[in-house]
Amino acid sequence: MKKIASYTILDDINIVTEYYNGGITIEDIIELKKRLFSEKLYNPKIQIIMDFRTANLLIKEPELILYTEFAKNKLNAISERKVAFLTNTPNEVVIGTLFEFVKKNLPMTTDVFSTLKAAALWLNLSYEEMVKVENTFNEFLK
Repeated sequence: MKKIASYTILDDINIVTEYYNGGITIEDIIELKKRLFSEKLYNPKIQIIMDFRTANLLIKEPELILYTEFAKNKLNAISERKVAFLTNTPNEVVIGTLFEFVKKNLPMTTDVFSTLKAAALWLNLSYEEMVKVENTFNEFLK
């Protein structure tokens, strides 16, 4: 399985789509965030959908603390927003749930979903916006 950690900024609907495939480490996620935060179109209030449905997360609980420390040092790049985790395996659900516990003092609300439709509803996306997000995720698969 090819390793992918990529994103697309959909600034017209205030969404970042992050796509992960293959064996993903916390370092892969941090590197992606560093690239994202330096983008001209990025804004700290943008909502994020992180798609881990085809990823194998190689992350342990102590590494989540490493990520939250990275994020705390980037508070200028993070504001009040929602982050949706898309998963389809119990391991990723556990990671998303653990992240909820270690993200104290970060200005974001997170939740774990098994379908894009459920995540889109939580993020208050219209049907057309959800289709745009879905098409973006499909582009990562090509």
